[in-house]
Amino acid sequence: MSTAPTTAATPVQTHVGKPKWIRVKLPTGKNYTQLRGLVDQYKLNTICTSGSCPNMG
Repeated sequence: MSTAPTTAATPVQTHVGKPKWIRVKLPTGKNYTQLRGLVDQYKLNTICTSGSCPNMG
């Protein structure tokens, strides 16, 4: 009796993008610009700068 090679069914993976609500808009505006200026001027360290926060642009 000969055995025919069998192929295992491999599941098809589809790419599912992130939901729209999870996307964060970069901060903008006069208040943000002023605040960033103060943080830079006084060389303040924030959790966003130390952690390379992607939401800070």
